[in-house]
Amino acid sequence: VEEGLEVAAPLAYWYGHANLAENPELYKALVRRLAAAVDQRRQNDPEAAAAGLVVNTAGWVEGLGYELLLDACKALGADTVLVMGADRLYAQLRSDLPAPGTAAAGGPGGAGCNVVKLPRSGGVVTRDTKFRRATRKARVREYFYGPPAAGRPGRGLSPAMVEYAWARLGVYRVGGDKVSAAMLPVGQRSALDPLRAERVPVLTQDLLHAVLAVCHPVIADDGTVVFGRDDGPSPQEGGE
Repeated sequence: VEEGLEVAAPLAYWYGHANLAENPELYKALVRRLAAAVDQRRQNDPEAAAAGLVVNTAGWVEGLGYELLLDACKALGADTVLVMGADRLYAQLRSDLPAPGTAAAGGPGGAGCNVVKLPRSGGVVTRDTKFRRATRKARVREYFYGPPAAGRPGRGLSPAMVEYAWARLGVYRVGGDKVSAAMLPVGQRSALDPLRAERVPVLTQDLLHAVLAVCHPVIADDGTVVFGRDDGPSPQEGGE
């Protein structure tokens, strides 16, 4: 999408964590990058622009999770938000997202955002942490080995092993070290850049059982690696 690739090719951004609280600023940056790619696709494809966009958000809707939800709604320019069986969330969104035609939406004719409440289907239950973890593990396995083959044992893909010397590889972590808010003076915020790329030693326990992404980073003039900036393509694009 960003580089004029085949329109049917998927566009994926690598966040690298199962929990959005690990690096919320990186998540926001990736959502903004995705929104920019979607806007470009709409400009280049009238059919895609007319078709609209359906966004499936995360299920974390309290505290920081709610802030990330609001940020995604604004970044993606959502004009309709559907809330299923959550009275409190519905009331919060009605209060924080400008309704069409209101002063906050730009006055009469302003687009704004419609918040619509839908009833939850009977028999629906909340998925617990254990179920979500098992589902995530199954999806990672399916990515590498393919879905179960119908009528025969095994799966459709057979990943091959490619060996590289450690000296040829560069492993980076976005965000680097974190400082707990409890360790900072009252009212102060950490000066560490949450989008800073920090090189990880290859011989470290941090890489044990880790899933890495093949990235395309932006290299600054001084040779440093820039991750997730708005002035360049995100290095989180690519496969696992």
